Amino acid sequence: MIRRLTGAVIVAASALLATAASAADTETDADVRCIVVAMALTQSADAQARAFAQPALIYFQGRIDGRSPNYDLEPAIIKAVQTMDAGSYAAEASRCGAILMDKGQKLHEIGDDLKAKARSILPGADASAH
Repeated sequence: MIRRLTGAVIVAASALLATAASAADTETDADVRCIVVAMALTQSADAQARAFAQPALIYFQGRIDGRSPNYDLEPAIIKAVQTMDAGSYAAEASRCGAILMDKGQKLHEIGDDLKAKARSILPGADASAH
């Protein structure tokens, strides 16, 4: 009885770990596609697109590193490039851009909150001067 219960627990834990690994793989694949889009944007004639590219490369690389520090990015980029077409580039650019815009908005809100707190902690200090 105990052996069956232990076996069932091991099987259930293995299934949960496999599901978590699969979700992480899916997220990593999506982040690799964002890196591919950002790499393409570094060559754009559009200055705004080029300005988006560098922070995007750093952000999405950081997400991958946080999830899998020893991840071999180069073959993943090659695989993504081989499977993406013009439509998927456009869709990924939109998706990745939305992620960065959301994170940027959250950082802006944190900055506003910190300015307000600085004013209350240091009366007479003008936190907006920085």
